[in-house]
Parts: sequence; C-alpha cells; structure tokens
Amino acid sequence: MSADSNRLTGPVLVAGLGRFGTAVALTLVQDGVEVLAIEQDPRLVAIWADELIHVVQADCSDDEVLRQLGVGQFTHAVVAYSAPPGYSPPNTASVSCWVRVSLRIFRSG
Repeated sequence: MSADSNRLTGPVLVAGLGRFGTAVALTLVQDGVEVLAIEQDPRLVAIWADELIHVVQADCSDDEVLRQLGVGQFTHAVVAYSAPPGYSPPNTASVSCWVRVSLRIFRSG
C-alpha cells in the first residue's frame, strides 16, 4: 500500500480549537487537506484565523448552526471540544457513533 493511498480525500471538519483540535487542524492543513474549524471562543478563532483558512466562531452543540455550516458535506470529522463542567463524557465508541450519525443526519437534510 502506498503512502498516497492513506491520504484523506475531501475536507475535514474539526470541532474545537483547543490544544488537540489545533494540532490536528494545523497538521492537516500542512498536509494539504482542506479544514473547516469550528470554535466557540472568539479569542481562539482570532488567534488561528491567519493559519486556518476556514475557521468560524460557532457553537458546535447547536444543530441548526451545524446545518448552516454544511457539516453534512464532510466525510471526516474530529470532535475536539471539552464537555461542560459536570458533564460525564461518553466513551470513544459513543463519540465515534455520534460523529457518524450526526454527519449522516446533516447529509440527508
């Protein structure tokens, strides 16, 4: 299998620009992958606006906002935002399922 066969095809949605989300987004951009980064904190959006061509300030938990941003067009997504205080985060399988289901829902409109 060649290295090129492991490359992503199509844009990637990165939800959250904390340390992990930023590292993923910047690495993808450096590899020539188109990235849409969504971050709620306007300070982080301003910091990364010059390095990430498509970065928007929005609430990733708002379904209508996600629809307006066209997340249904994405086949790949990285969920990298923190849970609110007191929230018990789901396990990895739940997050993976949430991403697949969410993208499918937004695609079907």
